[in-house]
Amino acid sequence: MKRSFLFFSTVLCGTTLMASGLSNNSNQSAAYLRNPVRETAISEDGVFYNPAGTAFLSNGIHVNVNWQMAYQNRDVTYDCPVFALGEGNTGTSKTFRGKMMAPVIPSVFLTYNWDRWNIQAGFNIVGGGGKCKYKEGVGMFELAVGSEMFKKFPDIQQMFPGANCKYGMKMSLTGASYIYGLTLGTSYEIIKDHLSVSLGVRGVYMNNIYTGDVTALSIYTGTGPQFPIITKNTPGLPEEYTSALEDIHLDCEQKGFGVTPMIGIDYRINEHWNLSAKVEVQTYINLKNKSSNSPMVDKMVSAYADGKKVRNDLPTIFNISAEYSPISAVRIGATYHYYDEKHAKKSADDYDSNKGTHECAVGLDWDACKYITLSAGYTGSFFGQSDKEISELGYSLTSHNLHVGLRINCNEHWNLDLGYLHTFYTTRDVTKADLGSTLHFERTNDLVGIGVTCAY
Repeated sequence: MKRSFLFFSTVLCGTTLMASGLSNNSNQSAAYLRNPVRETAISEDGVFYNPAGTAFLSNGIHVNVNWQMAYQNRDVTYDCPVFALGEGNTGTSKTFRGKMMAPVIPSVFLTYNWDRWNIQAGFNIVGGGGKCKYKEGVGMFELAVGSEMFKKFPDIQQMFPGANCKYGMKMSLTGASYIYGLTLGTSYEIIKDHLSVSLGVRGVYMNNIYTGDVTALSIYTGTGPQFPIITKNTPGLPEEYTSALEDIHLDCEQKGFGVTPMIGIDYRINEHWNLSAKVEVQTYINLKNKSSNSPMVDKMVSAYADGKKVRNDLPTIFNISAEYSPISAVRIGATYHYYDEKHAKKSADDYDSNKGTHECAVGLDWDACKYITLSAGYTGSFFGQSDKEISELGYSLTSHNLHVGLRINCNEHWNLDLGYLHTFYTTRDVTKADLGSTLHFERTNDLVGIGVTCAY
């Protein structure tokens, strides 16, 4: 049971809506959904993607406002003998599904340019952004509770000879994670129209909320009056049984704040080539719990105790990008990201075996006419989680993302971005010797977004 709660705490606070590192979201604008290579784009959402490049925007005020909606399914199928002993289970294999819905993912980016200088600000959801519900609980919980029940079966069978014991329970789990980012920075053109640099900081506020219940714990001894259902309220039940059948309730909210220093550079070689790079330094975040748990939770997992502090850093991020424009109407870009999760500290888990996340993307913009720009792109995300680290609530699968969309150039001041992203995940099978199980991981993901840009 303790292991299950530990996994729950370490993972949902790192749940992302988009593949891009275990605790980070790349989808910060509708323009990204149509073309993932934003690091070389000279655009208002560059406050997040290419802060140095915003120095090349025209003088004046630039505003970019975005809305996105995301939907995910997360399916984990267990194959373990313990599940055959569960009331209502049909065998050793059982699938648990988590559903995440984020109807509103906002972002706002502002810049003010004059001469070679620029000041910029942005607000966005840098990680998380949604609520994941497991209406029937998770396999780790049922496995942990079912295993404890199984240990009681021999004693029960002695009390009721001929009993055909099974365990019963009701479970539900919900986790919500929101990592808000407020960015302030500046950029400067060192060489007019060719070379710029940027400095900035992002204040990060993390808020995680976990609620979960394991109730109606019982042992089914068989059918008929001589084989009663044993619950915590069964008269004359020994104390060891009563404590094992007590309800378990988790209600924990975590809050914490950190600061991310950032530095960037953009080099426009000529009208055909543009290069950029950016580094976001690891963000130290210490979360503090506000909890109202059942005594069993605090006894088994002190990390959830009221007032407890836990580490949950965001990793250092490196990226380098290039864009080539063979003709003025066509732009072809490529980018590479590395998320150094190995060195991002997490209180309740060991990330030393994590090799980090590698991500690459290519994208194309084509100005089909004066008013329409068509876009498409691909992103591949390759995660470094070892079999030891991956769990039902903490897994990110190798993914291949398809981006499509368009920009409507309304006039010289207004633009409208429309984008859609679909993720194709690679399934993964992991054998957990300590759980006596083989786990099969699957996932789906879809995002849509709209963005409005104005410049004066």
